[in-house]
Amino acid sequence: MPIQVTRNQVVASINKVLETLHAKQQGDDSVAVLVPDLDAYVASNPEFSCNHFAPDLLKEVCEIVSQDVGDLNSNTYKPGDVLPGEFEDGSFINISIEATENLSFLNHNFNIWVSGQSAYLIQVYINHSVPIVKQFSQQEFIELWNDLSNNNNWVDAYGIIFGVDPVDINADDIFMSEQRVTIVA
Repeated sequence: MPIQVTRNQVVASINKVLETLHAKQQGDDSVAVLVPDLDAYVASNPEFSCNHFAPDLLKEVCEIVSQDVGDLNSNTYKPGDVLPGEFEDGSFINISIEATENLSFLNHNFNIWVSGQSAYLIQVYINHSVPIVKQFSQQEFIELWNDLSNNNNWVDAYGIIFGVDPVDINADDIFMSEQRVTIVA
């Protein structure tokens, strides 16, 4: 039977990871900024790295649903590969994007949680304050993700998805090298 990750499990996992990152960074008794629900706008701490947040969130979700991270289905995609056309309701997905060498500063690691026809992007972004949670229709996210993955109008797609506009780049550059997609479902 497929695993369905619930909204409450996602919120609890996000907040546990935010509290842990905050404690490591601050080293004091100050209170971490938490996400009250997935529809609330909460800005990320620009000192948090996506390469800590996203995998830690994946591990936390796995712990809550009693799934071993090592047993998850992971696939690597290169530009031109056929990406999933949709995700099942309740799926939790980690996507780690590796850009080409000259654009490696745009590498990003993020998560998606699917609820019906909605896809919730869950992220932090080093040196930028971005919405921790951003809702898309699943169709819109898949279309933008395909543009990004296939280097089609990737600059706009990157900005729309992540809320960070690539600057000082040539839009004709090839962005995507490969990406690893791991699904809890």
